[in-house]
Amino acid sequence: MKVDDCVYITELLKPCKDRVIHCICQGKAIPKIYCIVNPIGKVGLFEIYSYAELRGEYYKDKSITVVGIASSEQDAKILLCRMISDMYESGQLKIKETSFMKE
Repeated sequence: MKVDDCVYITELLKPCKDRVIHCICQGKAIPKIYCIVNPIGKVGLFEIYSYAELRGEYYKDKSITVVGIASSEQDAKILLCRMISDMYESGQLKIKETSFMKE
């Protein structure tokens, strides 16, 4: 498992960011951490998992890149919204206009 150079991290974890990233890269246990990762199944934008689940046997041989780290599932959802908003505002994310958006 690797951590992206431009990883997003919640405010609560910023003081220990380097230690958390080091533990994730080494596969060490960290209680109650949630990770936003690039899609493992190559479908969609991002996925949210508890770090404990990502350390499980099923994910051992998967190529996983962590792009966001949060202290709870709720924080992960909020962080993901911020990430998508930043991508949209920077032009990295294109959304097609649909009929319900025209009204």
